[in-house]
Amino acid sequence: MFFQGYLTNFGIINLKTMKRHLYLLTTAVVFIFASCSKEKQITKRLEGTWNIDKYEGSYTSGGQTFPDVATNAGTLTFNEGGTGNAKIKILGTTDDEFNFTWKVEDEKITFTPTGEDPITYEIQTNEKTKQVWYNSTTYPSGDVETLKLSLTKK
Repeated sequence: MFFQGYLTNFGIINLKTMKRHLYLLTTAVVFIFASCSKEKQITKRLEGTWNIDKYEGSYTSGGQTFPDVATNAGTLTFNEGGTGNAKIKILGTTDDEFNFTWKVEDEKITFTPTGEDPITYEIQTNEKTKQVWYNSTTYPSGDVETLKLSLTKK
């Protein structure tokens, strides 16, 4: 009788513990799949050509800020497989064209122009036809560069 009660109590404790572990495992699996599907969603949405509606940048050095704003600044084309092409306009004319690679992780896009250093943008807006990206870089000198891109799908 005592032994049977002990096993029953032990079984209840194990059942509660097992349910808790199962709940935590289920939550972790859902989170992992949600993260993966979010990255896939962003990746799928990016594929195609996007207009750079607005480029907002600033560079702060020695307490002075130098802003830079451009509208209708060109296009970014994102190909399946993580490659792409940029056509950047300054003052309404095509000024620069280059290829790049890209990847999405943790709701951020890392954009690497051929032969250049990568730059990672936080994706602030992720809609089917609208993207807003933001980056802020502090250099060892203490200078700060910020970039914000507003994009619409063509």
